[in-house]
Amino acid sequence: MSHVSAALVILLIYFSVHRFVLTQGNFAQFTVLYFASAKDASKVDTDKFEWSAGINAQTLTNLLVERHPDLGYVLKTSMFAVNMEYMENDSSWTVQPGDEVAIIPPVSGG
Repeated sequence: MSHVSAALVILLIYFSVHRFVLTQGNFAQFTVLYFASAKDASKVDTDKFEWSAGINAQTLTNLLVERHPDLGYVLKTSMFAVNMEYMENDSSWTVQPGDEVAIIPPVSGG
């Protein structure tokens, strides 16, 4: 096995173990970042949530509104970005342990 192949195997094992550890016990969390009107409505700029399997856009919206009721209106026109990648507001993706979810409200400029 070449040095490159060995390094790739080690990285794969590391990330597999890391993902396993994140999904066990109290380590299974994800972070939500609030910007602009989402920050105003929630009155915080960041939150930690306990992770569970199957948290998609709708489930996440429900969790956010449950914690911050004033976010409901803002979330109707906002987008989610997970780990700095814009996501569709549908069930095609789920939050994973350790993810960073940003709420990106519409912006205007002039």
